[in-house]
This record gives sequence, structure tokens and C-alpha cells, in this order.
Amino acid sequence: MVEQFDTSDPEALRRGLRQARLALGKKQAVVIPTDTHYALAVDALSAASVDTLAELKGWDESPILQVLLPAPSALPALAGEVHPVVRALTEEFWPGPLTIIVPSSSTLQVNLGSWHQAVAVRMTGHPVTAELLEETGPLAVSAAHTENTFSESLEQVSEQAGERLGVALIDPAVSWEFASPGSTVLDARRLGEDPSTLVVLRGGPISKEQLAEVAGEIVLWAEA
Repeated sequence: MVEQFDTSDPEALRRGLRQARLALGKKQAVVIPTDTHYALAVDALSAASVDTLAELKGWDESPILQVLLPAPSALPALAGEVHPVVRALTEEFWPGPLTIIVPSSSTLQVNLGSWHQAVAVRMTGHPVTAELLEETGPLAVSAAHTENTFSESLEQVSEQAGERLGVALIDPAVSWEFASPGSTVLDARRLGEDPSTLVVLRGGPISKEQLAEVAGEIVLWAEA
């Protein structure tokens, strides 16, 4: 069973953050709480670490990589030039349940090997993971289930992951089950094209109307 730390205890939180940093440095995954669910996390700028995440998830094909950022200021390192509309959205809704898909920078492509020419970025509002991100930088994440199997507990994930999983940071207030629909997912890859559009790929806590108040009438629903 992976070592776990109760983040509601200040001393356990301190030790857990330290052990999580060490595990990430060893190219291991860690379990972290977010404002929507638990996630498996690895160093987003390490190809070997991202390979570990892919192995844990049993991905046959590379999905668009999801990355948690410590701050909006970290976005240019992953996305290169940041469109003004994307910047406005991050200023309005981050930290919070908004995931934005943007073209990835050439640097990110080198670090992440054969991944898509895009990255899905978010800034979580969970204080524990936010504190970890301030110390580690961007973390690549996916829901805390392994090998395309819905895992009902940390014990199952730990058993399946083995030594590839280093530490689990546990918030007693976060359920292992999905307690929310997850974040709103917005595709910003068509910004700057003619016509310039933002496409809502998945509805969530942030509505199309809220997005339109910031971005204007270019916000569209994805076609069914």
C-alpha cells in the first residue's frame, strides 16, 4: 500500500508535500486532491514521468495531455504565445473548474515526445495541490484510476500501480467517487482563425453564458 498523508493534519501535510516532491523527482506518480476529484500526477516537463502516467492509465493512443499550472503566468511555458482571450479567461475563472485546450509550445513538444500539438491546462482551486504546484511547477494529471479500469479506492490504485506510485495526499473532504461533473472544457485552438471561435467540448460549472461575458459571441457548443 502506498504511503498516504492526511492533509487535514498540518504536520502530516508538511511531511506529505515533502514526500510528494521527492516522489515526483524520482519520476513516480502521486495521488493528489483537486477541486473536482482525485488525480494521478507526474512532472509535466519530464518525458519519462509522462510515460509513467501513460503506463498507469493504459493509454493505447495519446490523449491531449491535461496539465495543472501553479499560476496563469506559467502558461506561456506550455502554450507559447497566449491569445488575449485565453488570458482574459484565466484571469476571470482561475483558479477554478475551467480547462482550456491550447496549442502547445515547441518546447513542450520536445519534453513530451509524441503527444498532440495541444495541451489542456487548468489551475486548481484546491489549496493542498496549489501549494504543491508552487513548489514543483506544472503537473500532468489524469483521474486517479489505472489501466482504463474504474478504481473504487486508493487501495486498488496502489495495488495496480505498484512502485510507479510514490505518495498519496488525502483530503478527507474529497470523495473517491466523482462528486461533480468535472471542469468545463473549452477548446481555444481556433482563436485567431477566420472565423475565430471558442468551442465548449464539455459543459460544467462554468456556463457558456459566463464564458461569453468574457470572450464575446465567439463561444460555441461542440457539434454533437
